[in-house]
Amino acid sequence: MKFYKKLLVVTLAITSVSALQAQEDEEDIGGSVIQNLTPSKLIGKGTYDIKWFNNLYTQTESTFSEGTEPRETFFTSTVEGYTGVGNNKRVNVGLILEFRSNVIADRSATDVFQFDGDRETARSGFTSIAPSIKVVPFQNVNNFSIQSSIFIPLVDNEVEDGVFLDQKGFIWQNRFFYDYTLPGDKFQLFTELNSELSFGDKAESFANNSLNLTPGVF
Repeated sequence: MKFYKKLLVVTLAITSVSALQAQEDEEDIGGSVIQNLTPSKLIGKGTYDIKWFNNLYTQTESTFSEGTEPRETFFTSTVEGYTGVGNNKRVNVGLILEFRSNVIADRSATDVFQFDGDRETARSGFTSIAPSIKVVPFQNVNNFSIQSSIFIPLVDNEVEDGVFLDQKGFIWQNRFFYDYTLPGDKFQLFTELNSELSFGDKAESFANNSLNLTPGVF
């Protein structure tokens, strides 16, 4: 993909649904549901965690050209579902599913929601599925966890009629989560390091044989 000089990224929705046992957990542990159910902490056996993330990205400039170019827009919708394994809240297993819709040729940014598949200007569909596991490696540090996922591509061609949809290659993703609640239990610091290893024949995908590291602080 390209590196961009100008971009607009809009997070449309972040939805988290957990089992009602979360309320019981809050009463047992103390603190708010948000503090107790960060990605750093795992859920217990018999409970479920479902998250839905939607991201809209649009661009009119890139590092590979001068001046303004026709608008390109990329929409990604991701659903993550996990359930607890065992009684010590140290292992969760789940699945991640990604859907993408992209439009080019100066079409409106909202055209990604038409899903019309117009030849030479649009593509959409489910692009990857990933079995995933989350673990707390240290028994006495329950606010540090690791999420490991293998993304299996569902696309046959990255580019068709000049429209890119998603990379055609396997990705091994490891995300390291840690949160710290400040004194007074009113504020919380959340950190993440995301690593993605794209592997396979480089001829199959532009991103193969590459490693991405993305840190984050909230």
